[in-house]
Amino acid sequence: MGIFGLAGLAATIAKLLLIVFVILLIVSAFSGALRGRPPI
Repeated sequence: MGIFGLAGLAATIAKLLLIVFVILLIVSAFSGALRGRPPI
């Protein structure tokens, strides 16, 4: 592994967290719009 392995692992985890965050943001925006609240 070494430093490059840890860096690659950290980058992969960061990408996964970013994807999850974007999905949650889209879902919350859609649910808010369906309830009639204006999106922020």
